[in-house]
Amino acid sequence: PVPGFAGWLARLRKAADASLDDQALKTLELLDDPNWADNPQKARLVEAVLLPLAARYFIRERATGRRPVDPVARFHLGNGARLERLN
Repeated sequence: PVPGFAGWLARLRKAADASLDDQALKTLELLDDPNWADNPQKARLVEAVLLPLAARYFIRERATGRRPVDPVARFHLGNGARLERLN
C-alpha cells in the first residue's frame, strides 16, 4: 500500500509539473477511465509512465526532516528496508 501516491500524482497532474512532458500527461489521462487496467494496451502505456513516477515518489520526494513523504515508506525505509523493485 502506498497511501499518499494517488494524491501526490493528482497534484502533480493538476499542476502540469514541468517534469511531466505533454505525452506523459496525455498518458496519465488514461487513469480517468475506471477501466484502464482492463485494457492491456492502456495498462502498458500507463505502467511505463507510472513506474518512474513511483520511483521518484519513494526516492526523491521528501517531507520535513528529509524523510520520505509517504507514511508507509517512511516507516519501512526508516527501519532499514530498501527499495529493490516496483511492480
